[in-house]
Amino acid sequence: MYRLMLVAAASAVFFATPVTAAVTYDESVSGDIDVFTAATDPLGQPTRTLIELSGGANVFTGSINSPTDPADVLPFNISAGTLTGLTITFSNILIASPAYLNLSTLTGEVLFDGEFNAGTTTITRTLNAGPGGFSFLIGGGVNVADYQLTLNVSAPTPPTTAVPEPATWAMMIGGFGLVGGAMRRRRLTSSVTCA
Repeated sequence: MYRLMLVAAASAVFFATPVTAAVTYDESVSGDIDVFTAATDPLGQPTRTLIELSGGANVFTGSINSPTDPADVLPFNISAGTLTGLTITFSNILIASPAYLNLSTLTGEVLFDGEFNAGTTTITRTLNAGPGGFSFLIGGGVNVADYQLTLNVSAPTPPTTAVPEPATWAMMIGGFGLVGGAMRRRRLTSSVTCA
């Protein structure tokens, strides 16, 4: 029993690594991003829930369709890492007036601002921002468009941990053996005393 507990504890220490995956959101499956992120603050005022992005390519697939859904707002947060770039690819574009893209921090610093029209297929930008909160806006004008937005986040480099040398492993295994032997001897001594 005790040996099993010692092995489990050692395994937990040496093999426990947190795993987080990049976000993939598809409006056709999960509903409009504006509805998904809608929330209210403690005073009952409308606000938005921040989507937590992880390292890698975070992909959002959606559409805008005036007048019922003229824009999408994507609020997101990066707790650790850096927003290194974005790529947005358009399809099925029908635009009567230019539509706009805006990426800004939650404090109002504009990182990217531009417009797109019926001839636009892909927009790519290199960035270096974060960690922190951000808001991406797509829409405005009278338009219909499908899009796929990819937000690339570089995960922070984990701190390097020292790998124990063979002598350290031998000492640790010997220590486990001594503890196990002492526990066995103690159990045998207590069973003889009770008899």
